Amino acid sequence: MGPGHFLRPWLTTDKTLLTGYLTTLGVTWIEDPSNQQVDFDRNFLRHQVMPELTRRWPSAGPALARVAANASAQAALLERYVGSLGDRVPMSLLPKSTLQTRVWFRAYLASRQHHEVSDRAIDELMRQYERSGRAKMTLAANATEPEPALYVWRDHLYYEASGAMPLWPTAGDPLPWCIPWRQQTLVISQQQTAVDGAVGYVGRLQVLCRDLMPPQGRGLTTTLKKRFQQAQIPPWRRGDYPLVCDDEGLLCMPGIWRRKAAPLKRALTGYCVIRWAQDSTGPG
Repeated sequence: MGPGHFLRPWLTTDKTLLTGYLTTLGVTWIEDPSNQQVDFDRNFLRHQVMPELTRRWPSAGPALARVAANASAQAALLERYVGSLGDRVPMSLLPKSTLQTRVWFRAYLASRQHHEVSDRAIDELMRQYERSGRAKMTLAANATEPEPALYVWRDHLYYEASGAMPLWPTAGDPLPWCIPWRQQTLVISQQQTAVDGAVGYVGRLQVLCRDLMPPQGRGLTTTLKKRFQQAQIPPWRRGDYPLVCDDEGLLCMPGIWRRKAAPLKRALTGYCVIRWAQDSTGPG
């Protein structure tokens, strides 16, 4: 069975009403033989427990249905609230009690289509955070994000899909470039003059990352690390963070740093504007 939605519109309707209505229409239906097997918990409750309850308390069925409906509505409301918090949440917003923290995490993850997470996993995430200030929980893959995980770093919770290495444009491809990176898009557009925000480049533009840096660029590792730290880029994002280069070397770390205008070995080829299109606060 592929991805989709499972709907049960008649779940709260009394079975006798449904069967009576179908009978008046002359419509037949199929009874699953397993519905009569009391070895299953749901059938044991339906055939043996509920009849005893309703004999003693005739309104037990509707009362339990109301309780279940209220619980479902509260869960949906909580899921909607925590789901609107985004993929980066201050840890100060989480509840203080262990039980409430578990409920919060379940709703937060359910809003992102992750419905199976154990109390042990949640407690372990919090234990790591309380011990070292950092934590990670790997999540089961869903249909859209192959390797999602939760991270805690610098008192913030991050929901992150690891995913595959982005496909960078080939050096020399004509601008503009629109490069998907995680939940954002890096836009590099051509400019004819040194307009506000533009940076001059020499030769051909190229997009790399630290993990794919050629041997001659490995000397930048210490500099990159320092700038990533200063910009508070989470450690797991640094390896594939886009780095814009030209024939003179590193031109820009989008949202973090760009090369200042200075005498270069060669004349400028042109100007470009490099910006994040989907998040004005940058990728931190």
